[in-house]
Amino acid sequence: MILLRIMVLIALLSLVLAAWAAEPPAPRITLTTNAPQGVCFRGWPCLITLRLEHPSLYARAGGVAPLRLAAAQGPWTNILTLRMTDVESEAIAIPLLTQAAAAITLDHQMVGEVAWVLSPEATAQLTEGPYTLTAVLDTGTVVQPDRWQGVLRATCQLKLVPEPAELTPEQVTTKELELAGYDYARGAHQVALARLDVLLGQQPELMQALILKAMTLDALGRPLDALRCTEAALAIYHRHARPGADPPLDLLALHHGIIDKLLLKGDKAQ
Repeated sequence: MILLRIMVLIALLSLVLAAWAAEPPAPRITLTTNAPQGVCFRGWPCLITLRLEHPSLYARAGGVAPLRLAAAQGPWTNILTLRMTDVESEAIAIPLLTQAAAAITLDHQMVGEVAWVLSPEATAQLTEGPYTLTAVLDTGTVVQPDRWQGVLRATCQLKLVPEPAELTPEQVTTKELELAGYDYARGAHQVALARLDVLLGQQPELMQALILKAMTLDALGRPLDALRCTEAALAIYHRHARPGADPPLDLLALHHGIIDKLLLKGDKAQ
């Protein structure tokens, strides 16, 4: 009798372990702002970015089971909410910038990014002090066989402080980059490009400006010009990178994505 009970327990344990093994892994979720060390000057834009990754991002393609995210209705971003609260827990509305498709699939190459923005006018009107940003991904209770199900949360801190009466050269550069990033994010690509051209005219080896210019040119339908920017940024990285430094994975992904677009465009032209 005891032996039979042990065999039954082993069988049940095997079923539980098999069920656990069959469950798809959860996406990785991070929430960040463009504010250095989480400190934003009032009157500067603040971009809040949520990034979703497959836990096997950059792994070999064959061993990665894709994760599909979708809402019951509308774009997949309907499963996301962002809450910004001050010390008194008063919620502040932040507009979503990202225009999304009905679903997104995360795999060894594809990531998901969603952006919210606080405009320069918005940060100027908010009171000084600390704020907590909380993003929630909730797929809801509607079960779809090909969709990942679950709830994920990510938080980050933001502190609004007055802008210094006199900015350092580094702060001037940072402000111009953030304004260009804000223009890019809200779709004002020509405005962003003009700002970046001025900045690069003063600092030709500013990698952040080159990367953002590549993204802007790509959005404007100029992939060849965008490729020249990513090539320049990669050359700067290789000139200054220390031995053993981590590779610039996001820059490489942007670079190869632009190459793929050019190859696809060439195939269609033939």
